[in-house]
Amino acid sequence: MKQLSATSLMLAVKSLDIEIKRHEAKLTTGDLSDEDADYYGQYVLDLTRALSEVASAYEDARQIDSRLPAVEKLLRDAD
Repeated sequence: MKQLSATSLMLAVKSLDIEIKRHEAKLTTGDLSDEDADYYGQYVLDLTRALSEVASAYEDARQIDSRLPAVEKLLRDAD
């Protein structure tokens, strides 16, 4: 399997975080049917799982290049 670059992993972390927040916002509006709320809730869980996996791979890349910012900084900057 091909390794992803630190830049790709960094962008994936930021993108997943933004997507999670976007879908969480839809859940809080209260305007969704039960079916849609279930869909968005499951999708947020799937995105969160993916973010965890990508963040772990990014942390592995940080062990090789300590100049890379911490995941926490990437998530803070995405706000």
